Amino acid sequence: MSNRVWKLVLAGTFTVGIFLGYRLAGIPNLQLYKLVNIIGLFYNLLAVFVLSEVLVGMPDWKRICVEKIAPILLWVYITVPGGALFGAVLAGVVHRGPSAYVVGVFAFSTFAYGSLLGFPLEQAVVLPRILPKDIGTRWRCFGLILLATGMLLQLGSAISAL
Repeated sequence: MSNRVWKLVLAGTFTVGIFLGYRLAGIPNLQLYKLVNIIGLFYNLLAVFVLSEVLVGMPDWKRICVEKIAPILLWVYITVPGGALFGAVLAGVVHRGPSAYVVGVFAFSTFAYGSLLGFPLEQAVVLPRILPKDIGTRWRCFGLILLATGMLLQLGSAISAL
């Protein structure tokens, strides 16, 4: 992708993060485990789309997943939580965010978890150094990382809700 497109993607995802953080901070009695469950469901849905047999039939789907979606997701780990933290702080400052603290903790935790998850994603899919560099292996690893992440987040959410 060109630098102009990357700048638009980064600005767009940061703006989405600000919007989400501000709106979520306005929800009274927001609970952290519910947000974690939603993120887990998002990862599972993305894994289903990535590994879908219908979409795999498209000639360039695996390449699009590995060369476009995975790098964007790697940056989303930074920009959306950063924007959400900014939005939560903004909502707290203007006194419209009863759940600003919860959203701030969630954004920071998501950023930290995304940093940990970003390493295997980068090493195995985006810039493969661990596994073979063929598209098929990278695509399967991408799907596995997404599915495992979604399941772990949902499991953690369920345990914390007990």
